[in-house]
Amino acid sequence: MILLDTYLHQSKIHGIGVFANIPIKKGSQVCDYDSPLAKKFEVNFSKKEVLTYPKVICNFLLTYGYEEPLGSDNVCLQLDNEKFLNHSNNPNLSHAGFALRDIDKDEELMCNYKTLDSDHEKYKYI
Repeated sequence: MILLDTYLHQSKIHGIGVFANIPIKKGSQVCDYDSPLAKKFEVNFSKKEVLTYPKVICNFLLTYGYEEPLGSDNVCLQLDNEKFLNHSNNPNLSHAGFALRDIDKDEELMCNYKTLDSDHEKYKYI
């Protein structure tokens, strides 16, 4: 669950991305994954189950969901803008959801998929 003001916009990385609507200071918590409220903003599926769904639903869940925990059979789908975070080898967000450096207003928020999905090799890296 993203805790700060963001918006969706076309991304230079891939499709739609999440952009900061405010400046964010290094070390600020941007995403919350563990609080009871954050857990209400996610839906979890078994990957084995997902693979039995119609192709369009399966592709959606595997594209916008991630393994939680890494390497498990669980696919976690966030219900807010977080599902549109794009990958970067030089991310501005840590795997724990904190800003790794100052982030400017209107800058795209990025994470490293290698820390979220063991099938990360399918992604185009920047």
